[in-house]
Amino acid sequence: SEILAQTGVSGEIPALDNPSETITLRGEQEKLGSALTLVYSKANSVTIEEVEAPAWLHRFIIGKKGANVRKVTQDLPKVHIEFTDGQDKIVVEGPPEDGFKAKQE
Repeated sequence: SEILAQTGVSGEIPALDNPSETITLRGEQEKLGSALTLVYSKANSVTIEEVEAPAWLHRFIIGKKGANVRKVTQDLPKVHIEFTDGQDKIVVEGPPEDGFKAKQE
């Protein structure tokens, strides 16, 4: 991970389906402070937006062979777009400024 590469400290982040919000950092004590600073900056650099869209519209939003979603993710490579079958929403995750742009598109 980026934190390990920059600080020599490893981080354990719970899976998305895990209700725990605990992040564990392991490494030399004098390096933990800089690793924690990086964790905070990462946590504040990602937003998750939910866009209401009826499930039947998802295939039109995705486009032929994913063309529409591919265009957004090529223009905004840090953005992740998730469609869930049967749910009337789309989840857009990424940096605040990119997530807003993706939501608009």
